[in-house]
Amino acid sequence: MSDLALDQFIQSETSFITDTEEIVDILYEMQTVYFYDNSALSPHEMAYNKHHDLLFHTYSENAPILITDTIANEMRIMEDQAYRYLSYLSNFRKVLYVKEENLIDLLKVDYEVTAARRKFLIASEKAFMSIQWLKERVKESKRSFSTAEKVILCSYQSFFSENNNENRGELSLIWASTILEQLPGNIRVNFVGIDHDLYVFVERSYFSEKVNPFSNQIYILSNDTLLQSYYRNTTDYKALASLIPIHRYPNRKTRFHLKVNKVLNLNQQKKKITNEDFQRLLSNEEIEIIY
Repeated sequence: MSDLALDQFIQSETSFITDTEEIVDILYEMQTVYFYDNSALSPHEMAYNKHHDLLFHTYSENAPILITDTIANEMRIMEDQAYRYLSYLSNFRKVLYVKEENLIDLLKVDYEVTAARRKFLIASEKAFMSIQWLKERVKESKRSFSTAEKVILCSYQSFFSENNNENRGELSLIWASTILEQLPGNIRVNFVGIDHDLYVFVERSYFSEKVNPFSNQIYILSNDTLLQSYYRNTTDYKALASLIPIHRYPNRKTRFHLKVNKVLNLNQQKKKITNEDFQRLLSNEEIEIIY
């Protein structure tokens, strides 16, 4: 779909919040936001339309969610003639919509152009830590400072065009998060996904450095962590049993720590867990889900 067609659709058919200043004001007011990757959004939409389930919506407690134009493209939102995605997203009070080409505008709300551009360069270099070629293009763009954001965006688009847009959705969310890190507000960023690539990108950008204060504001959620949170809050064993088949994929590897006598084993594991074992481990408090 063309960028223009998507823009027109977002403006005419959705209630997404697109105004940059309004988005920044909401982030400052709410101090938390959920970055919704399509790897989670798509199955959550299916759970809602098939089972009327709103597990993540309940967890988010009316905090804003944020998607990028790449996520909207991955949703194929314009081809969704039944409006399944929009029906699901209408449950959220505030859906923030940010285009990749407008990310720098979030910084221009609080900073003059030169300072915004400097912070954009810092954010971009951090966002692309997992892609050496893009990281090098960011460094090179500093030599043409007055047009740096255009050089970076062009390189970004070129890279993903040549690589069939693989992992572009995850990277667009990482990029948006590193932009928020440069804002003066104290904003908690929660990534919501299922794809392990998202976890790897978040880990490399935020938890591979020795000291990174903003890492304390970064969280990552999967369906398994949502289920564990639900059970801890409700201790409703029957409800958990009904939710697990809806939200779990036993062939997907789970990142977790085991507990022995409620003491955490610091050895992180990543492996498949059957639904039966998952329910047992949760109910017996023998596991701490990471992702």
